[in-house]
Amino acid sequence: TSIRFCLDGDEPGRKAAAELMRKYYELGYEVEDCPPPAGYKDYNEWLVAAKLNLNRMNKRADEPVRA
Repeated sequence: TSIRFCLDGDEPGRKAAAELMRKYYELGYEVEDCPPPAGYKDYNEWLVAAKLNLNRMNKRADEPVRA
C-alpha cells in the first residue's frame, strides 16, 4: 500500500509532509511526497490558475480568425 502526500508548499506544509511520511514509512507504507508545482502555494491555487488558462484558451479558440 502506498500513500501520496499532497500538502502545501509552504514551510508548515513541507514540515507536516516530512513528519507524516516518516510516520507512515515506519508503519510499513510506501510513501511519496507530491508538493504543488513550483510557484504555487497549494494545489487549489494551481488548479484555479489552470482553469483560468484553459478558459482563456477556449475564448481565443472561439474568436474568428483575422486574415
